[in-house]
Amino acid sequence: MASSTRRPCTLFLAVFLAGVAALLVDQSRAELFTAITHLRSLQHTEAQVAANVAHYLHAEQERLDFCREMLGYMQALLGRTEGEGEYEVEEEYDDDDYDDYDFYS
Repeated sequence: MASSTRRPCTLFLAVFLAGVAALLVDQSRAELFTAITHLRSLQHTEAQVAANVAHYLHAEQERLDFCREMLGYMQALLGRTEGEGEYEVEEEYDDDDYDDYDFYS
């Protein structure tokens, strides 16, 4: 009789342990799924950041090109080509010349 009562207990214990193992595996799967989802969102975020940086660098390159073009126009207006010396200022700027002028009228 002792063996007949042990079988149900052993069977119950085996089913119980299998259930616990299944829950742990299921929990691990859920955690793994959450981790994968998080990694995918990080990749998306990383891709978004990379795209933003590329856009910013492109915009900065356009600004730099524009500044170079304007510098070329200014140099052409002044008649200066690259390699020539610096220009000297003939007159010093004097703030007093504009004190009497009303800019807001």
